[in-house]
Amino acid sequence: MVAGFPALVWLVTDIQNPSAWRTAAALAVVVVGGTLLLRAHWLLYRPEPWVGRDSPFGEPNRLVTHGPYRHIRHPYLVGIYLVILGWVVAFPGWLLATYLIVVVVLSSVVANTFERRGLERTFGAEYEAYRRATSQFVPRLF
Repeated sequence: MVAGFPALVWLVTDIQNPSAWRTAAALAVVVVGGTLLLRAHWLLYRPEPWVGRDSPFGEPNRLVTHGPYRHIRHPYLVGIYLVILGWVVAFPGWLLATYLIVVVVLSSVVANTFERRGLERTFGAEYEAYRRATSQFVPRLF
């Protein structure tokens, strides 16, 4: 939903067709972001690691620290950011750029407050060690 909003903006505004290089760059960013988003989603919401079988959104019984989560704590969000950034590259303008900034700021606040508290409560020292070993959004190079 969040990553699809730019498509709605594109449909209802008078944005000119992007150039070939811009389309290729935007497509590359969207594919990378979409792949990261889908991989992160699969690791979080597949049935095996969840206790609540009535809902795929039950409480996790283990901390996911493999796949893209090995490098960053929020690959799901980074995937969303990249998809929206791809739209910004394809159709530059203040509306989509502002939307990207708002999504990044609001989701960062949520990730740093509510989500972090819940993970600390659920996983304790295991999450604290994971949090210290990984960065939030950009992989550490060293």
